Amino acid sequence: MTSTFLKWRFLVARPSKTIDEYSFAARPLLFSYGTQQCGIATGFFWKHGAQVFLVTNWHNVTGLDPSSGQPIHSQGCRPTNFEVSFFSVAGDNTFAIRSFDLYSNGKPRWLVHHEHGKLADVVAMPVKVPDGHTAHPINTLSHQDMKIRVGHDLFILGFPFATTIFDRGGVPTWKRASLASEPEWQMASEVYSLVDTASRSGMSGAPVIRRTFSSTELKDGTYRIGGASKFFGIYAGRIVSSNKEDLQLGRVYERDIVEEVVTFGVPDTSAEEPPGAEKKTKLISSQHLSSANTMEL
Repeated sequence: MTSTFLKWRFLVARPSKTIDEYSFAARPLLFSYGTQQCGIATGFFWKHGAQVFLVTNWHNVTGLDPSSGQPIHSQGCRPTNFEVSFFSVAGDNTFAIRSFDLYSNGKPRWLVHHEHGKLADVVAMPVKVPDGHTAHPINTLSHQDMKIRVGHDLFILGFPFATTIFDRGGVPTWKRASLASEPEWQMASEVYSLVDTASRSGMSGAPVIRRTFSSTELKDGTYRIGGASKFFGIYAGRIVSSNKEDLQLGRVYERDIVEEVVTFGVPDTSAEEPPGAEKKTKLISSQHLSSANTMEL
């Protein structure tokens, strides 16, 4: 379960103590087939015991629609590895890039939900954090047990239209959304909530945050004076329609599903390494990443 270490690169941003801790948690992921880039998506880290996991969507790591099994990339690119950044523990806003293989001996390295499998579009893959760097696991950040109701504002922390993992200094865009379905009333066959937002490619796998800035209702019925934060779940892309002008609805798998994948997840037996992966066949030109960047459903 070790990663393939390919290279280190560094970026220095303007030092600041005002960057939101959740902005460090959302990470851009560059997925590739061998050395040929497929596109950018989003992920975040979760710590369980001593192990750190990278959490993102099943359709990001496979390049396939979990319902139909068909390729979702505009040119059929199916990734075999990805790059992700880790911020330095020095607090100087520098980060290093590390590459991880998605498959080991032809088998997926990620875990899926123990009951729903790939139909819960969430995966967790164990990773090793480089020495001197931190993953900012999202379940270790400040968190208040807020009451969340239909209609509440949420934020999707992702990387829309990114062409490299250096875009915007590796800090996500906070895209506002509103909860469009009752969070405690879900179909057994769906296990996701709906959000109303006009999302774009690059945001799949993004953490979804509830953030308030004044009086906050807590789950126990009391109120907290001042702002509060809560990790709500993981964004899994838009509900696709043939009409681009249809309602802009997206899917979010809530925190419980993410935690169950990390804690009780099982190896994915539904995915296979892309054919010819060992030959590193060229599928798309890295010079055209911006036009081929369609990792979102």
